[in-house]
Amino acid sequence: MSDNRPVGQARLTDALRAEVTELIEKTELIDVRPIRLIAELDDETMGPEEVAGVNFDVSLAFATGAGAFGNKFDYVFELLGPEREQCGRIEFSLVVDYAVKDPEYEPGEEAADFFASTTGYLAAFPYARELFQSLTSRMQFDPVVLGMLRRGTHVPRGISTPRDRS
Repeated sequence: MSDNRPVGQARLTDALRAEVTELIEKTELIDVRPIRLIAELDDETMGPEEVAGVNFDVSLAFATGAGAFGNKFDYVFELLGPEREQCGRIEFSLVVDYAVKDPEYEPGEEAADFFASTTGYLAAFPYARELFQSLTSRMQFDPVVLGMLRRGTHVPRGISTPRDRS
């Protein structure tokens, strides 16, 4: 398995494009699942309050082998109150598993890294958004929705809450 690193660091060359195309053709998404969940209120938070902002970080890792391929994404969210103070924290890890159609095929490291930071990340993000919204609601905050991804980055454009919709 690769070391965790920030998402979005790879550069696409023609040779890498060919390797990634082969990887896409030889794999099929089979599962996206959480393997770690932490949701906590700060000690001083005495009950539900408004989430006015979120600091967001994600890192990735991938595993390759003959006939095997998977991605892991570690998400960290700091929930910020109206005065930009931290009022809670959510962390979770999602694993994205792929079936490899050819048991002899082993994705190259560079192709696996590029795939994980693009296609893999986009496969995981809807699950991360749903899990984040569910956990903030369970923590008794107003529901918080992660915004759309911005082109060229892996960070949502912003968040929205019920107050934003009125």
